[in-house]
Amino acid sequence: MPNDVALRHQIKIATRTLHLNDAGAVVLGGMSKQEAYDLLRDNGYSHDKLVRMQGGSCSQMIIPREDR
Repeated sequence: MPNDVALRHQIKIATRTLHLNDAGAVVLGGMSKQEAYDLLRDNGYSHDKLVRMQGGSCSQMIIPREDR
């Protein structure tokens, strides 16, 4: 877990965003599911874990970026 408070809050928001259905994420505003995916991926979450986090209910196509 990162020590930076702002980053911890962003990670918490990103995980909640991925749990939402697509309509819920759009209505609430904030980061998109792609932005949430990218943020979590950059902070140590695996692609498999992020896909499971979405629960298979995501109709948006989340495109994994190439690993740096």
